[in-house]
Amino acid sequence: MTRVPPVLRVALAFALGAALAPGSLTGPRGLLTPALLLLLLASTWAWRVPPLLPSLVHLAPAALAGALWAASADAASRPACLAEQVDGAALELTGHFTRVRAQGSSRFHVAGGLGPGCFPVLTVYVRGETGAVEARFGTLEGRWLTGRRDQGIGGYFSAGTFLETLGPVPRRHRVRAAFGRGVETVLERRFGERASVARALTIAGGEGVDPHLREAFVRSGVAHLLSISGFHVGVVGGLLAGMAAGLGLPPRARAGVLAGGVWLYVALIGAPTSAARAAWMTSALVLGTIRGRPVLRLGALGCAMLVLAVVEPGAVGGPGYQLTVAGTAGILFVGRWIARHWPEGPVVGALGPSVGAGLGAALFTAPILALHFGALSTVSVPASLLLTPLVAVAIPGIVATIALDLTGLPGASVVAYGTDALLMGLSATARAFAALPWASVPVTAQEVAVALIFALASLRLLRSPWRVAAWIRIWLAVSGGAAGVMGLRVVRDLAAWNSMEVTAIDVGQGDAIAIRTPRNRWYLIDGGPRSATFDVGASRVVPYLQRRGVRRLEAIVLSHPDSDHVGGLAAILQAFPVGAVLGPGRTAGQVAHVDALEQARRTNTPWRRVVTGDAWSRDGVSFEILHPGTEDLGDHPNDWSVVILSRFGAFEALFMGDAEEAAESRVLATLESGEVEVLKVGHHGSRTSTSQALLDRVSPRVALISAGRRNRYGHPAPQVLRRLRESGATILRTDASGTVSVTGRRNGSLRTGGRVPRYPGR
Repeated sequence: MTRVPPVLRVALAFALGAALAPGSLTGPRGLLTPALLLLLLASTWAWRVPPLLPSLVHLAPAALAGALWAASADAASRPACLAEQVDGAALELTGHFTRVRAQGSSRFHVAGGLGPGCFPVLTVYVRGETGAVEARFGTLEGRWLTGRRDQGIGGYFSAGTFLETLGPVPRRHRVRAAFGRGVETVLERRFGERASVARALTIAGGEGVDPHLREAFVRSGVAHLLSISGFHVGVVGGLLAGMAAGLGLPPRARAGVLAGGVWLYVALIGAPTSAARAAWMTSALVLGTIRGRPVLRLGALGCAMLVLAVVEPGAVGGPGYQLTVAGTAGILFVGRWIARHWPEGPVVGALGPSVGAGLGAALFTAPILALHFGALSTVSVPASLLLTPLVAVAIPGIVATIALDLTGLPGASVVAYGTDALLMGLSATARAFAALPWASVPVTAQEVAVALIFALASLRLLRSPWRVAAWIRIWLAVSGGAAGVMGLRVVRDLAAWNSMEVTAIDVGQGDAIAIRTPRNRWYLIDGGPRSATFDVGASRVVPYLQRRGVRRLEAIVLSHPDSDHVGGLAAILQAFPVGAVLGPGRTAGQVAHVDALEQARRTNTPWRRVVTGDAWSRDGVSFEILHPGTEDLGDHPNDWSVVILSRFGAFEALFMGDAEEAAESRVLATLESGEVEVLKVGHHGSRTSTSQALLDRVSPRVALISAGRRNRYGHPAPQVLRRLRESGATILRTDASGTVSVTGRRNGSLRTGGRVPRYPGR
């Protein structure tokens, strides 16, 4: 039986304390990260029970130390001078980039411009062609933007221009930047369109990987292969160990070469969390070799966990730290046990270690993948068995290509050609697994927590669980977890009984309105925006629906085909079965609309036109189309907006899409007078919508406004806000409060939900 060394429990306790530290519990998952760590800590007793009370007494100081250390580190990482910066203020900063990305956030080390003694490393979003280059000193112009508390963001810098000048830059940044530029050039020249995959496998530059390919790896349960992990570091370490052995070095010298080479590689790629974990474990094992004393692998894992939590306590709550720890633990706990009990044979026996490692890592990382990605892969083990060998061969090929190209030695083209074929096979296999209809099962973070609690409780039903066969313990844990999830779903369905919920999902400048019926069925109005670098459907709408336990959408209503409403639709159609897409039946040729149509065709989702008078009902909730009619509505998409009136007993909700005053006048011709409980304000609160005539007719109790913070259109308009306040409506805005919701009952009563606004309405 695998023994759990004390250092592993101490590391778990320290990480638990770091996750519970003030300032750590940010983001939508709140307490789920420390809860998961607590369950992992408890599992070390559930599997093989040591004396509980003495262990808790010894581990409490470690948890307290973790909390104090993380709190002090959090305060040190957010200088007080940043809190003094005015939201939206124009600034001119001097310093240098420590990381530059064409897409997403870059990092800028400030040397001046924020006041005396204020030299933080800022998150920077670079707009347009800035000419910014890593390890170059210069002046950066832009605006300081205060972040939203609900997203755990203290603030960031929106940069416009970088003016390069000469100045001192730390040597480590210059070396790493030069290495990165050289490797990037080789990869682009040798691998073409698969350069992004080669980059992800070798130098931790996975941001440029095609989003659809990345999603395929996620659905296949092998997303870890596209980010530098202990596996990748192990492959590099194997190459170094082979080279050292080939040179005839003695064991201790080989161990030193292995540790030094691994750390050099990890430092050059920026020391991502999982790679750093592997490097620390390698160092611990090498130290044991040098001292002539064996080191427990679980003890080495505990040491690596503890060091990482001390060096970067903020990483404890992120998927990188959790996945690398859980995956390694799964291999050491379950993988090695499976390998020992695997049938013998020349062919079957050789598969034992791979199957054990794949299954062990899959079992231990499944809760964390569900927590962060909202889905469990059912094909992760077979996908790992096929893809892991391809990656194991491709990495040496990429490294050899880089080395041969940079040194000018012959053979780079031949090696690159063979490696490119491997990368092509890797991508095609991942897409094939992801295309299976049952490849991924959506789950919620709450279901994961309940499953773990019930699994541990099931193990504790045994008087002495460590004396029972391991397969019986696994069967009990799985059965208990499944029973807990089923019970949770029953409770959730009962809680939704006799109520209807309307939620405006925070998608920035766009619309995505989710509607839940009393029988826990879901509808969606619009899918949010999409840009060249950010798909709100994939990054916000789908995760929100998955957290709410959505398995299927009865229908998606596309109010009109503008990109801020249809942009995320393709990703949503890919993520969920959808009964039908309903819309105005017209298009202006937007790319996002065409993509959504193509995705609907691939998933065999009906796409139907709706007009005034169409109606349907489900679970006591009725939906009636008030607009558009069959008449000629012109060429402006806003004039085509689908307007829906939904009723649940005395509770009524009116959804205006982007309808402006012309469309409102047509709606008023058929809309009866009477109070509606919820008005989804048209066109994000534009001054061309929400006329006084409409408010006089419907007298809304709650007005939902979906708009982006600091949007360039000035939505919502001050005059619209004034009219809404004068009508007596409670105003809920996504730009001020994030995702907001209204829950109504059949008798017309309601309650609102949402976060406290960061700033008052204009």
